[in-house]
Amino acid sequence: MKYFFSLCLILFLGGCSVNAGMKPGRAKNKNYVSFFKDVGLMQYFIKPAKAEADGYVFEIDYTFREGEKAVNDSITVNFSLSSDKKSAAKVKKLILSGKERKIIFDNPIIIFKDREKNLIRYTTTFPNKKKKEFTELGDFHISVKTNKKNIVFRSKGFQKQIETLNFFLNPFNPEED
Repeated sequence: MKYFFSLCLILFLGGCSVNAGMKPGRAKNKNYVSFFKDVGLMQYFIKPAKAEADGYVFEIDYTFREGEKAVNDSITVNFSLSSDKKSAAKVKKLILSGKERKIIFDNPIIIFKDREKNLIRYTTTFPNKKKKEFTELGDFHISVKTNKKNIVFRSKGFQKQIETLNFFLNPFNPEED
């Protein structure tokens, strides 16, 4: 009986430690990090992608929640624009342009400015109920409109972000069956 109890205890403890080293959101895809927020609510952060054009550096990331409690949530789009010039330009519009679809973010909100690095960080949101538009972007580029110019950024990293985002926003795609 003593050996049976010991064997059961070893199997139980061994089974508990199997998943101990696994980090959420890291199993197959290193483009995102997931966080448990509450019962029925997970938060996902799509890691930043970066591109350079016309002396500017652009970086973008996405945060969203999924689950029963996230029905009316939105996708948060944060991005930074920096420059080696004297000051970073104020962004009026952020445009994700694909062949079939264009997503426009008007007047993004400034989160902070770093004058030493000539960097401005912005945020804007996109309604969860319109998330299907992200799946329709296909191969796309990002345009940043300022008062003085239109800067176009291209990066394979942008495409990887949207593919990761679509994986969560469209978990079941009947066309793939």
